Amino acid sequence: MKQRLLSSIRESAQGLTQWMTSIRRSIHAHPELAFREHQTAALVSAELDQLGIPHTVGIGGTGIVSRIKGASPGRIVGLRADMDALPIMEANTCSYRSITDGVMHACGHDAHVAMLLGAARILSQHQEEIRGEIVLIFQPAEETGEGARAMAKAAAIPSLDGLLALHVGLGGYRVGEIGIARGPALAGADFFEARFVGRGGHGAQPHLAVNPIQPCARWVLASSELVPAETSPLDPCVLTVTSIHSGVNENVIPSEAFAQGSIRSFDQKSLIRLRRRLSESVNHLGASSQLTGSFTIKRSFPVTHNSHELVESAFPILRALLGTEVIHSSPPVMGSEDISWLAEAPLLYLFLGSRSAEKAPPNHHPAFDIDETCLPIGAATEAALAVGLLVGMGSSPRSKSP
Repeated sequence: MKQRLLSSIRESAQGLTQWMTSIRRSIHAHPELAFREHQTAALVSAELDQLGIPHTVGIGGTGIVSRIKGASPGRIVGLRADMDALPIMEANTCSYRSITDGVMHACGHDAHVAMLLGAARILSQHQEEIRGEIVLIFQPAEETGEGARAMAKAAAIPSLDGLLALHVGLGGYRVGEIGIARGPALAGADFFEARFVGRGGHGAQPHLAVNPIQPCARWVLASSELVPAETSPLDPCVLTVTSIHSGVNENVIPSEAFAQGSIRSFDQKSLIRLRRRLSESVNHLGASSQLTGSFTIKRSFPVTHNSHELVESAFPILRALLGTEVIHSSPPVMGSEDISWLAEAPLLYLFLGSRSAEKAPPNHHPAFDIDETCLPIGAATEAALAVGLLVGMGSSPRSKSP
């Protein structure tokens, strides 16, 4: 990829810093939960209209798909940004803090949208140098794991030869740095519920009831032993129980008790095994306690696995764009994503440095924020990779399996 083009992309992105910052702050102040991103989608659509970039709205709910065609035919690369916020009360006191109580952009999706709009503006200025087509995907409902599948089901995204995304905060990188994982980038995850149904009664007559609380508590303790006892230490897995619910009164034995949590791994086979073992233990404890036990997977995220070809192609582009010393080969992160359901395409998922303080609050924290000087870096990264990978892939599409 020509250094002249990389320099132009870098300079263009830097010139868009104030514009992207304004967009990011507007979205941050008006956060919207999954599938409710109406104001965010309207902002994206308005900006694309101003740029003269054709797009389709309402994909999979509130999603938007836009296509930038180059001067010559070739392969198709997708760039994706997620748009939804989280049900968290913001603790920051900045001028752009959330005006919606209990809803906050605590994961950085506001920045993702702003950077992809920045990349769109840059790419629209370099269409003569694009060989192929770049698809911009603004996705709803990533946090619930439903948005990617909803957009895929709408069948509005063309068959892609590569799909790129980046995420702020993850990996702990400082502004100016980028991490790229070889192989798994993010873990697969299952979010579960273990439910025990007994028979309610009076607290003074426990022999006439079947109390579900003790079996539920025993299951929580027993489940915590599964990973260390049955999983190789070379196979990173996490099992976390995050909530237990039962009863409303100190004098009433409840009829139900349930626990919720998640299991995570970089190996899909490990997730399948843990599901089976957790379900077996629920059924066993239920039967031995004379009540009914059930184990349910409420939602899942697949492993986000980086394509070897795209990773190796990305390193020289990013080093030429930003410098060798700031591009890192990164370990995977145990967080999860639904991007793998968006399209059947090789993935490239990057960790974009966005913190300036050593102990900045992590993603999903009420005080999470970013150093906004990362915005032009992210926009330049997306634009350069989209153009560069199209060139590196060649002009004829790869053969796809039926």
